[in-house]
Amino acid sequence: MVDNLVLGARGNLIPERINYLVAVNAGENFYNYDPFDTSRRTLLSIQDASVTFSYIPGVRVRAGLLRKPGPEEAMRPAAPDFIFPSVALNQLHNEVFLKGNAYSRTGAPIPGQGFAGNISPHGYDADMGRDWGIQGFDAFKFDKWTLTYALMVGNGNGIHQSDNNSAKDVNAAVSAEYDLPGGKGPGKHGIKVFGYWQQGERNFEIDAAGTESKDFDRIRYGFGARALGEIFGAGAGRHRLGADAYFAEGMIFYAPVQNVVEGPFRNGVLGIAAEGGNKARGFNVEYGYYLGDKWQFDLRWGLYQGLYETEGPTWVAADERRIDDWTFGVSYAFTPMLKLAFNYQMRDYQAPNAVKPVANTAAAINSAAIQTANQNIVTDSVGDRFGVRLTYAF
Repeated sequence: MVDNLVLGARGNLIPERINYLVAVNAGENFYNYDPFDTSRRTLLSIQDASVTFSYIPGVRVRAGLLRKPGPEEAMRPAAPDFIFPSVALNQLHNEVFLKGNAYSRTGAPIPGQGFAGNISPHGYDADMGRDWGIQGFDAFKFDKWTLTYALMVGNGNGIHQSDNNSAKDVNAAVSAEYDLPGGKGPGKHGIKVFGYWQQGERNFEIDAAGTESKDFDRIRYGFGARALGEIFGAGAGRHRLGADAYFAEGMIFYAPVQNVVEGPFRNGVLGIAAEGGNKARGFNVEYGYYLGDKWQFDLRWGLYQGLYETEGPTWVAADERRIDDWTFGVSYAFTPMLKLAFNYQMRDYQAPNAVKPVANTAAAINSAAIQTANQNIVTDSVGDRFGVRLTYAF
């Protein structure tokens, strides 16, 4: 099994004026599978396909399938320091698209957001942090400072779709970086602060004729900082410090299964807390130490709080989910181009709020207790994980 198999090329069509990026993915992931489906959708998919035009001073224009301006963790051009993306990035920014929405606790369609014949245990597509659209961006150098911006208008749909959901998405990001001595390319030393905003609209099919529901706003925003270099004084070695904050309003991905104790995976359905009053957030703090040119040691703490605020009547306090995780990593570079990495991640998944009885009766109290026990069993089933990655850059 290969999770991520990518082949790509980039270069100039007209030097300093037009360049291109093309990449395909043949791995066992959301590029080639419908989200949470066990059957391969296609042998390979386009991962990136864009052309950049550099004719207007201060505005480079990029069009095609490209990464959406967003969190720094998703925008880094080189192989990321950690094998596992942060929980907040996965939950809030790797979007899953559904035709009909259902409440994950019951498996029933949410009124006005789906119908019984359309709810599904898998999504019809994912965005993988990308979208089809057009983007203006550039960087400006002022002494030791580099300022960047990016503004993109996109379809707001999965990477295999040619249309959008009622309205176009708008994604924006800005950053400011102060240069420090040393490093080059993606490993250039510096101190960087950044922020982003993403906004669009989503809807569902609410009958067999394909009638669309009302539009639901999907808002994502966040900010953070990152530093790399001899930031504790000359001769103290290379260090990396980073912190990220993620926030989401509306269209919160909830769960791939119902709160059941037994039964096959496909007994469950996918659910999205679509209303704007449903909120989620996440935080990461990371540290990296580089011992010479061969060894790298990494540590990251993360917190994700899904549905820490909810909009009724469908979603309630018991739907909140919290994930705390610690990730430990070590990497060894055989050559500057060949690197082996190992990560171990400890995860604590919780449903912090008990299900409240709908009435003060013995049957209602017993039902709430069973649902609370079941959701705790489901969250307790999430364990630790480890990964190994061999990277060769050429």
